[in-house]
Amino acid sequence: MNTRKRNRQEEMELEAAGTGMTNLLWNKYTDQSNFALYSPFFVCLAAGNLASPAFCHCLNQELHFLHAFVQACEMAEESEESEGRQTAMRILKERERKKIEAHYTFIHVSAQQCEGLLEYMSSSLNSEELEILEKLYHQALKLNVEFFVAQPISQPTIAPLLHMNGDRRLALFCGFDETCIPYNSPTILSLVVQGSARKRGEAFHKSADELKGIWDLVITAYGNKYDELMKNVNNSNETGGVFNYEGITRALEDIGEFDKEATAKVEEFGLFKDLTLDNITRVGQHLGLHNGCQSFLEKTVENPRTDVHVLSYSWCGDLVKAAFSSGGFDRVLNIHSNEFAYEDSVSTGRIIKKIESATDRLKAMKVILNSIQLRDKRIDHLKVYIGGTVSELLCLLEADIGIVIDPKQSLRSFGNRFGVSFVPLFPALVRKQKQPPWGAVGSSSSFPFRKPLSGILYTVSSWSEIHAFILGV
Repeated sequence: MNTRKRNRQEEMELEAAGTGMTNLLWNKYTDQSNFALYSPFFVCLAAGNLASPAFCHCLNQELHFLHAFVQACEMAEESEESEGRQTAMRILKERERKKIEAHYTFIHVSAQQCEGLLEYMSSSLNSEELEILEKLYHQALKLNVEFFVAQPISQPTIAPLLHMNGDRRLALFCGFDETCIPYNSPTILSLVVQGSARKRGEAFHKSADELKGIWDLVITAYGNKYDELMKNVNNSNETGGVFNYEGITRALEDIGEFDKEATAKVEEFGLFKDLTLDNITRVGQHLGLHNGCQSFLEKTVENPRTDVHVLSYSWCGDLVKAAFSSGGFDRVLNIHSNEFAYEDSVSTGRIIKKIESATDRLKAMKVILNSIQLRDKRIDHLKVYIGGTVSELLCLLEADIGIVIDPKQSLRSFGNRFGVSFVPLFPALVRKQKQPPWGAVGSSSSFPFRKPLSGILYTVSSWSEIHAFILGV
């Protein structure tokens, strides 16, 4: 057995011993459960208005699964050598047989009891057997998702979004820093330029220590001004729980001035001079997008009813493009960002400015929307913005649906001061599904999300939630 595989097996054994096998597997694959949760069947079921025929159809299918489960228990019982495990499987098998006898009565399946048996059965498995168990668990979860997604629903449902959106097109925008990647790109760029200076020595325009000192100076000055602004915001009479879009705009305009000053300082000191395009590309390719980000964007771009745009604050658009370069995706994804100026593929230290502030980002979004509307004059477009930073608040609030992935406390605090509400997405969908029918599917007057500038932003825990909500499986 090779060293890499053996180390992975040892890790699995240690993880299983420390957290419990069921918790380990659930935490690893929990994102996939979102596709069942956001299915039309579950959304209607949670809203309490699932049509009776659909509910009965689902229950009737349980009989086939119960028969298969009994057969699996019989096979497990025959292969077990431990009397205790044989007895456990026998009890579980008999319980399922009783359900078969009364399958027209809705019976609650005890998930806890099944998980307890899984813990008991897995306690003596070796590393190879644990790997097999993990694969089986993953496959079972996927089949479970497919089962609920496949349930026939004839009534109008609020999810997936593109399915119930009639003839509308979707204009989808998202940020990059702290949305597609878990950190901010300026910090990455500063580390790259310091590393290049150490590697190239006197051939570089400044030493690594000098570059670090410049970066610390820029960041400290920005941080001090931002903290002072937040102090003024907290003491302002404009705040107090009522949604105040004008107050947000003024505060973000002030922050935008800090952003522009920071960019000017970076250019003045030539902080990013002498970086090669090859080096930037290599770093971008290893940034590590959030799990599920690229797969969602790829499938959205493939859909003929969508326009997808990434609006980035990054000083270097090539870094952003490289992050999406797997499979050539960067060539079909619309990316809008600032750019480094180059001479013979080496950065000059100058930055070609396109999006420097929150208001610049909003202007870019509106220009794109205008061009889309001119192209498709008779088609209504639903605007969705996915972000996670304070600088994206204007775009998030101007969109028909603003979605924030795992919002940081700094964003919540700033938004709350101006009356912005952060609402978990799934409970909000359930509430909207409970409302009276929206009329004919596709009717603009009936669409439940057409409320820009409502002060409401929807929160999710991962990209898989967004994928399940907008596209489904």
